[in-house]
Amino acid sequence: MLISKSNRIFILVIQFLCLFVKTNFSVRTGGDTISSNQTLNGFSTIVSAGGVFVLGFFSPGNNENYYVGIWYQVDPSRSVVWIANREKPVSFYSHLRISDGNLVLFNEDEVPIWSTNVNSSSSCVQAVIKDDGNLILINCSNPTKTLWKSFDYPSHTFLPGNQIGYNKVTKTHRVLTSWKNSKDPLPGLYSFHLNETDNSYILIWNRSITYWSSGPWSGHNFRSVRSTLEISYNLMYESNGYESYFTYSVRNTTMISQVFLDVSGQLKLFNWLFASKKWELSGSHPGQHCEVYAFCGANSLCDDNYLPFCRCLTGFTPKFQSEWDLKEYSNGCIRERELQCGNDSLDNVGGDRFLEIPYVNLPKDNESLRTGAIQDCASTCLSMCSCIAYAHNNSGCIFWTEDLLNVKQLTANDSNSKSLYIRLSASEFEDRNNILLVMDIIKEENRAKEKAWKLWKDNKALDLMDSRLSESCNRNEFMRCVNVALLCVQESSSDRPTMPNVVFMLGNETTFLSNPKQPAFVSWISPSISTSPNKPSSSVNKLTTTLVQGR
Repeated sequence: MLISKSNRIFILVIQFLCLFVKTNFSVRTGGDTISSNQTLNGFSTIVSAGGVFVLGFFSPGNNENYYVGIWYQVDPSRSVVWIANREKPVSFYSHLRISDGNLVLFNEDEVPIWSTNVNSSSSCVQAVIKDDGNLILINCSNPTKTLWKSFDYPSHTFLPGNQIGYNKVTKTHRVLTSWKNSKDPLPGLYSFHLNETDNSYILIWNRSITYWSSGPWSGHNFRSVRSTLEISYNLMYESNGYESYFTYSVRNTTMISQVFLDVSGQLKLFNWLFASKKWELSGSHPGQHCEVYAFCGANSLCDDNYLPFCRCLTGFTPKFQSEWDLKEYSNGCIRERELQCGNDSLDNVGGDRFLEIPYVNLPKDNESLRTGAIQDCASTCLSMCSCIAYAHNNSGCIFWTEDLLNVKQLTANDSNSKSLYIRLSASEFEDRNNILLVMDIIKEENRAKEKAWKLWKDNKALDLMDSRLSESCNRNEFMRCVNVALLCVQESSSDRPTMPNVVFMLGNETTFLSNPKQPAFVSWISPSISTSPNKPSSSVNKLTTTLVQGR
């Protein structure tokens, strides 16, 4: 049977309403509780009794993935402080409700995605969002008994009153874990937890490498954390036979604060500015981006004294340019051109070569081999298909066969600075030799302009004349040529004459010529690597310099 257009629209409306209403009543926005006969969906939220925190569905970025999270009500950007289902996103039409004594998230097909997962004999439970940001599950007949709480399962944010510590009975940590990136709350590379061996807090990369420590608790604060925190916060560390944990509270009860582990790997403290309605960064650990292990990802170089902090090593390009555009570098860089496996001779003109990257720290995950001269290191590396870089020290050669991680730019005066020799395709050097030729030409032009300007400024421009022309050359015509030449290389294009004007000025001795200003000189900078295939590259190595663009 054919269905008319109006009937199809009616059926769609009925289906939508059924999906919205389900068989239960939806929670009305504003209450702080989800009871057994209510659901929370994409159209509703609950708010803590004092109006501090909100529990609801959110979507980071413009995508169809939704999560159940908690955020401060004053924050219009909804910067979430806790997430229930960070590893299992759902659609907008999913819902949260009480089921079998638990708070359960169901997708639109009624499949359970996330649950508080407690064993409770109570016939009546409720979920309540508290003014401290803690979501709790309680017994209806005994509200003081907490069956489950979100503070036991932190995601990436440490709120005042929460406890980040170590359970000595179950041998488990409460851990903060960064997001994968700013658009995806999936657990990322960085984590923060208590080191139970010395009662310090540590930041870890990829669950394996510690790159920052708070130092042990001194009785008032942690050794490596600035003591000024005590001015605005009450800090407390507790250790007993059951657990060890750290917590904090704000001295000014009207202040809104949060500590979260950023995707950058830094632990950041933020305070809310009510006047401007935004978060203000109050401090971060570690203080410098490049102190975070592998901040720029693989095959890149981190430099805290240069913007952007991250750039790909010469011969490499961002793995995902879209992420680098968002200043998210953890996926690092990949090689632009393949190497020649099995080329074991430096005399092979078409073979791979090595590029020196000076004044850097050496990456980890290396292999050592005792050999003599540094030339032996290069030959040995070329003989191994897996070798991508080498260095040399008093003990011999050091080789790398996997991605280069945590390479940081240092200074010549730094005792830890070394030279790293990275393996590149011969075609990379051909391109750079062409660049060097252009650079040499431009340098010569620079020197000529500098000399001409200095002599002009000192009224000695005639010294530019070749001595062999001194008798035959008209000095006034020569000075006019120098004047016009300096006008042609002015910094501002508005000060430069057009070619017809140049011809006119040189051909008419009576035409007035303006006095030139200091001409434009090409400036040279020396950061140490290339950026992306679509952008000019930079280098402080012995083969490349900054690309120069025309004015």
